[in-house]
Amino acid sequence: MKKIAFIITLFLCLLSPIFAQKGVGSASKLEGEVYVLSIFIASAEDDWTQKEKELMYNKQRIATTWLTKQAKLYKKNVSFKEGTFGYEKSIILKSIPSANATGNEKTDWIQSLLKKIGYKSPLEFHNWVLKNTTCKQSLVLVYANQTGNSYAFPFTADLNKQKYFVEGCLLYKKFNDGQILYPSAIAHEMLHDFGAWDLYKNFMQPQDREDKARELYPNEIMLRISLDIDDLEINGLTAWLVGLTEKKEKWYEWFKPKGY
Repeated sequence: MKKIAFIITLFLCLLSPIFAQKGVGSASKLEGEVYVLSIFIASAEDDWTQKEKELMYNKQRIATTWLTKQAKLYKKNVSFKEGTFGYEKSIILKSIPSANATGNEKTDWIQSLLKKIGYKSPLEFHNWVLKNTTCKQSLVLVYANQTGNSYAFPFTADLNKQKYFVEGCLLYKKFNDGQILYPSAIAHEMLHDFGAWDLYKNFMQPQDREDKARELYPNEIMLRISLDIDDLEINGLTAWLVGLTEKKEKWYEWFKPKGY
């Protein structure tokens, strides 16, 4: 008998009124091979244990496997190649601020951490991926041994390319309410970088859009997350936004978040 998942809608916020645009940034479309660099950060007082890192990395693989399966439903091939930094020894920071889904969270995590690793800029890292792997796209997932609302770093054409071209997410070990990070939350945030919109009520989406999304797409991953990721789907709107399909319904634009 299939395990009944504990389902919860969380405010997994995309920082500030910025949403990824198709065709720009290091994760322009959910297709082909994607290089994912996972970086583990912590404070000196509260470092990760190796077991915790292994658990988090396993959650990431569950998320990417699910994304690959969902892409196949749209007859698209997507695969992920992995790299890590801080897996053996965490990057230790003086402090790691929490995030509360206000839209005012720190936005330069990827730039600053890639510099600590040795890259002059995010663009240099992306060019390394292009030259040294078969991947055409790249993402950076930052795992923080801290509590907070995870959020994504999408790129738009009006941002500084040298600083923000490489997209990714800051993923907290636990949410502010004490819930552990689910694999579905990792997939949710990754989809933001490929262009997906939140479909639940937050500071950029009114209640009526969440209500309509619940009617049309009750199992949509951009509407809610679940302990069991297989309870969820990528439905038509999100599939179009992330490049899994070219089919667009006229009413899709109605869901466009404020400030887009």
